[in-house]
Amino acid sequence: MSDGEHFSFPLVFGPGIVGKKQHPNMLGQSGQSDISVTDHSGPDAADSDTTECGNFGLPRQLLAAQGYLELATGPAGRLGLAPALRRRTLRQALHLAARCRVEKRHQPARHLLIGQSLRLLGKHRSAIASLRKASLDRWLRRDALLGLAWCQKRLGLIDEAITTITRALAVKPDDADLHYNLACYLALAMQPRAAIYELAWALELKPRLKRRASAEADFDSLRCFEAFAALTDTTHCKGPTWPASF
Repeated sequence: MSDGEHFSFPLVFGPGIVGKKQHPNMLGQSGQSDISVTDHSGPDAADSDTTECGNFGLPRQLLAAQGYLELATGPAGRLGLAPALRRRTLRQALHLAARCRVEKRHQPARHLLIGQSLRLLGKHRSAIASLRKASLDRWLRRDALLGLAWCQKRLGLIDEAITTITRALAVKPDDADLHYNLACYLALAMQPRAAIYELAWALELKPRLKRRASAEADFDSLRCFEAFAALTDTTHCKGPTWPASF
């Protein structure tokens, strides 16, 4: 990704919650105006839109919102969905999720849909509140925290992004994408030793990230270290070699 980090996770929900695993390119683009989100998850939420669909038990509006997100960020988006159409698609996903009244058990999924939509629209401050709520659900925590850290980075809150990803790693300690993103944030925080350590973990868990890492702008501050050069050498299979002065 041109602006750092790597995403490889279900667009909205993890296995056992809803849907198949998606692998979207999660680059966000800013919309033209702020979006007002009304919270419809109050005590009377079960009185509206409780029709469930498919095998996943989600209200139809939330499944529709997920579909719009997949359209905007899946293969169609990566292969050239027009930016204006992409924004309209994301705004439709946000509209559906924000207006959907749901039972308490579906509120975390709704918050994650809203947070992801806002994040991808470039509304990072607005996305943070919804992603934090979604992260309270243990099944959605990893994905919500990954998106939350993404927003915090773009707001210049690098230390908070590091803390957030560290929380996610407490849930998924062997997740290569979390280690990779943490390496990005540590590099930006000028913590080269910790960044290279996390990158080594990421590449051990998912070697195909090596090519991405070799071109990663977030790692520019690491390029003077022999250990980084060894880790990202795509022509030879080498383990990490720590410089004597590192």
